[in-house]
Amino acid sequence: GAAAVYNNITISDNIVENVDNSNNGIIYGIYIFNGGIFDISKNTVRNLSSTGAVRGIYTNGLAGTTSNIYQNKIYGINTNSTGVAFSAGIHSGPGVNRVYNNMITNITGSTSAPTAAPGASGIHISGGASHEIYNNTVIITGSGVRSAALSWSSTTANLLDVRNNVFVNNATGSTFAAAMYRSTAGAPNFNSSSGNNLYYAGVPSATKPIYRNGANASEDLATYLVLSVESIAFTENLQFTVNNGEVAIDQNAPTYVESNGQNLASITVDYYGTARGPYPLVGQQPNGGTSTDIGAEENDFLKNIPAVAPDCASLDAPADNETDICTSAPLTLSWTPALSGPLATQGFDVFFGTSNPPPFVANVSTTSYDPGTLTNGTTYYWSVEPKNATGNASGCDVYSFTTANHSITSTTPASVCGQGTVDLTATASDGEINWWENSTGGSPIATG
Repeated sequence: GAAAVYNNITISDNIVENVDNSNNGIIYGIYIFNGGIFDISKNTVRNLSSTGAVRGIYTNGLAGTTSNIYQNKIYGINTNSTGVAFSAGIHSGPGVNRVYNNMITNITGSTSAPTAAPGASGIHISGGASHEIYNNTVIITGSGVRSAALSWSSTTANLLDVRNNVFVNNATGSTFAAAMYRSTAGAPNFNSSSGNNLYYAGVPSATKPIYRNGANASEDLATYLVLSVESIAFTENLQFTVNNGEVAIDQNAPTYVESNGQNLASITVDYYGTARGPYPLVGQQPNGGTSTDIGAEENDFLKNIPAVAPDCASLDAPADNETDICTSAPLTLSWTPALSGPLATQGFDVFFGTSNPPPFVANVSTTSYDPGTLTNGTTYYWSVEPKNATGNASGCDVYSFTTANHSITSTTPASVCGQGTVDLTATASDGEINWWENSTGGSPIATG
């Protein structure tokens, strides 16, 4: 394969193919192992096989390395190792890595590797300062091997930025075939911008989960979303064909891929070089072309419209009819999406104000909202309506809370010229008075 050790290297428009090593050797199609800036684009890496570890593209640079990996086609990556070696289409390692608009298919591994980790991964992440994983299409097939479309190891401490990807695992007959895998227990360490990914691993079960973390599994998407920071994600049995490593999604089958991605300023074209936007696009199928498509390809797909609106969310905090809420401390409205019914694929409409019912204030993609500055001694009302392409949830609860009415009712000022002491007095409506050295900010100097 190709290897880079110098700074500011472009590796583009190459074909790395048909390498077979039966002597436990490691095979890398393209390997980055030094500092610098690397552009790795428009390459085809295919048909690499070994009894050792196999990677289509592997970034293993020093701290300070930046690797841009985009518009590559990777398929036919296989290891027959009987040990712990595994195969991966792209292995995103140390440094800063931007992985986007890639197509990865047919990644297979050993059926006898003795560890609980995947023997095959579409995209695998380990270590690194930063990983941006955007608009990739990863399709895993085969049988008998533990596998994941996206996986990351316990050495990946920093938050991952994962948006607009298709992660499908259609592998069969294995201990597990997951859409995502993390080597340790816990929620996925994604940052709060992550979301709008499509995950599928078959009929949800312990062996076909959306997310597996160590020995644990979130089998279906609703269970995963409770654990994850993602509030918008999708699942469906995506209809597609694969020809020479390129995935062609059926344009006549309804799909959540159409117009359900985040519009990212840094992603202006797709795998084929087709422009992403400006939106709305003219002449697309009904309800399509309103925002970027999920996955590596931008096209005129038939948008999947749920038959019904989502169910209402559970309002968590503040509790209904809560009183004596202090206005000087930050307050956040928070809620939990329903575990049943369609997903809130268009976020949550938040209603907030001093009247009941409260007025609409914002649509958010997260499960929290900051209402801003509050007034003492005031009752506020709030509600949340999950939303999808069909409409808003209906009949959702309206909660209320009342802020505390703490105030300074009188003060007695005093002054002194030069050195000396003064007596300052103040009275409050209730509670204890805290004295500060400045009118705003500064340090506390007394209580009482």
